Amino acid sequence: MEDAASQDVPPAPPPIAAQELPRFAGQGVIDRLIRGPDALLSEVDGSGGPSLLVSLAAIAFVGHLAYGLVVGSFSGGAQWWAAPAKSVVGAALCGAICYPSLYIFASYSGAEVGARRVTALVLGLLAMTGVFLTGFAPVSWVFSQSSNYTSFIGAIHLAVWALSILVGGRVLTSTLQHWNAKGAGLASLWLLILMVTCCQMMTTLRPIVGTSPKLLDPEKRFFLQNWFETIDGDAKGKDVVGPQRD
Repeated sequence: MEDAASQDVPPAPPPIAAQELPRFAGQGVIDRLIRGPDALLSEVDGSGGPSLLVSLAAIAFVGHLAYGLVVGSFSGGAQWWAAPAKSVVGAALCGAICYPSLYIFASYSGAEVGARRVTALVLGLLAMTGVFLTGFAPVSWVFSQSSNYTSFIGAIHLAVWALSILVGGRVLTSTLQHWNAKGAGLASLWLLILMVTCCQMMTTLRPIVGTSPKLLDPEKRFFLQNWFETIDGDAKGKDVVGPQRD
């Protein structure tokens, strides 16, 4: 009797594989980028590589654009569109400028890389940075509405950006090790080069925080010189590069 009853019970259906579960593609990329960037970027060699690069570029674009809006909210006016545009353009230019040096450093470290893999590294880093910038955007907005000093707000944005890009550096180290790099020293050195390049690029595209009579300041300055002059201007009560006031 028991044998007959057991034969009438239909077999349990096989478990559904994780990759077959429906999910929102963009959310999946962000989640995997945070949790396992090396596994995600390794997929760039497959048939879905081009779509992965597009997804990473889109995430980077939206993240930097969103944070640029927070930066622009400090001064308002033209900065509502100028700051987001400069944030996106500046990040893209820095990634392109530092691309050749990353290719050289990655190859010298013994990593098995090519043009597509290095592109994935750059876009992955920018995407990760954009994700963290978006996460810190509400905190930065609170500070941007609590002070009229450009140097103070600039320091807040600089700290948030530096933290975001340093955390995003995990994309480089973990992925290069996955691609058989011998160490992370060169990746850390390249990250420092990228950060210095970004500081100079944002100085070139100034004003981003605060305002000035022109959309782009044509005077050439080293980023440290510009930073100290901004602090000195705040100390003297100047409003040339500060927020717009009624």
